[in-house]
Parts: sequence; structure tokens; C-alpha cells
Amino acid sequence: MTKAEPDEKLLKDLRAAADRLIAGTALRSSGKLTVSDLAAEAGIKRWVLTHKHPELMHAFQAEFKTLGQVSAPVQTALDRATQLEKDLTKVRQDKRRLKELVDTYAAVITELTDELIQAQQQRDEALAELARRHHDAVAVLADHRPTRRANDTFTR
Repeated sequence: MTKAEPDEKLLKDLRAAADRLIAGTALRSSGKLTVSDLAAEAGIKRWVLTHKHPELMHAFQAEFKTLGQVSAPVQTALDRATQLEKDLTKVRQDKRRLKELVDTYAAVITELTDELIQAQQQRDEALAELARRHHDAVAVLADHRPTRRANDTFTR
């Protein structure tokens, strides 16, 4: 039993479907360069290609294989994924650099805080020493102040 030759309409529909898949302008399928998508794009059942006209299936598979099995939308998606991976690498590098910068700032802040605390302690000790000396001086003056008697009056 010989296989029936495909009619002109089927050939025309398959060629138009293949061209749309290759161009990335699929209307009825996901746009992949596969026999299933070719059949869906042509509006026929997959078995028409796989069982009734396998020679057409093999011819289109060979054509798709020479294109690298990548349709325009798939290639666009792959290009976008590649660009996103590059962007992610750059963002990760930026994050590492910023983390190092933040760590440096944190170390500087810690060091400055320690120096501030030490300076405040020195200030407080100096003020305490000054108050102690001042208190001693006031106490000495208080000892030399004449005492007031009950009958004393001051005149100006």
C-alpha cells in the first residue's frame, strides 16, 4: 500500500505554518520548532504528519534542525535570560562591594564611638577634678570668712 501524496492545500498550510514558526509569529501554538507546534500551527492533527505523511515531518524536522531548533521568540527569551544573568552577576558584585563598604563604615563608627566614650570619660574626670579643686578653694575661703554675730550690722 502506497502512501497518498499530500494535497496542495496541506503543503501550503504546512509551509505557511513553518514560516510563521521560524519568524516567531505563531498564531495557534507556543512557537516552538517542533512537529506538534507545526501541526497545531497548520491546523491539522499531529498524526497527519507522524503517520500519514512522515516524509513531510522529516523534511520539516531537518529544516528546523538546520535553524538550530530555536525560533525567534525562543531566541529572544534566551537572549533575555543571558542578559538577566549578566545583570544578576553585576548586581551581586555591587552588593559585595556595598557590603564591604558598610562593614568599613561600621568599623569606623565603632572606633569613633569608642574614642567618643574615652573623650567623655576624660572630660568627666577633668570636670570632677576641677569641681574638687573648686570645692577645696571654696572651703578654704569659707574658713577665712568672718563669722557673723547676732548683734553685728552691716552698713554700706
